[in-house]
Amino acid sequence: MRGLVFVFLCCLLLWLNACRNASVEDEPYAWDHAINFNWRFAKGDHPEAIEPGFDDSSWERVDLPHDWAISGPFDSLRADGKTGKLPWRGEGW
Repeated sequence: MRGLVFVFLCCLLLWLNACRNASVEDEPYAWDHAINFNWRFAKGDHPEAIEPGFDDSSWERVDLPHDWAISGPFDSLRADGKTGKLPWRGEGW
């Protein structure tokens, strides 16, 4: 009986060690570049903005996350009878 318990404990320790090694990473994943800062934004259609040399210096400078609807007027008189909201529909670059 002692031999069976010993073999069971050895197998259990080997299994626990394998589980620990499989779930632990040496280093957490880290981004090499931050992409949340120094973006440009303009509301409306700007088909020329796809060009590499496009001048966007007059566009608003924003950081992500960005909600362009917050700068619009609040619509409290909606025709569909729902509660008011910010103007979230439209196109932006």
